[in-house]
Parts: sequence; C-alpha cells; structure tokens
Amino acid sequence: MGMSLERHFAQSLKVARKKASLTQTQLGTLCGLNRTFISMLERGVRKPSLESFMIIATQLKVPASTLLIDLEQRIEIAEQSKALAKSHLINK
Repeated sequence: MGMSLERHFAQSLKVARKKASLTQTQLGTLCGLNRTFISMLERGVRKPSLESFMIIATQLKVPASTLLIDLEQRIEIAEQSKALAKSHLINK
C-alpha cells in the first residue's frame, strides 16, 4: 500500500516549516494552533481544514499553491517509484 495523502502533506509541511526556521511550537503560536496539532499534521495523523491550511501557509510565508505543488510532486514521484518497482517485478 502506498503512502497516504496525509503523509505526503506531512512531509511537505515539515520541510516548509524547517525552511522557515520555525519549531512546531513557534508555528502553532503564529497560527493560533496547538503544537500537538502541528505535530499530528507533520506525522500524517490529522488533516488540516482549508482554513488551517491557509493560515499555516501564510505564517510560513509560502504561497498555498507552493505547498500544493510540492504535495503533487511528492505524490507523482511516489507513483513513479511504485510503477518502476512493479515493472521490475514483472520483468524478472
């Protein structure tokens, strides 16, 4: 089974937060969200609402579209890797 959408988003969010040199606590404070919620997002345990997503993107000073593009690219890479692995199994 492949990685879930939540897990891909989790990776995108964590990378963006670290690029902004923020801790989970700092990001949570800026966004008016609890640190544990940020942690759950970064582990792929929770999904952000559209409102939370926009607030997070704003506080990271990253266009929401950039986060979505990164998410889309992560999903595409995962699908390509899965297809490549499957083709190697078939060709053996």
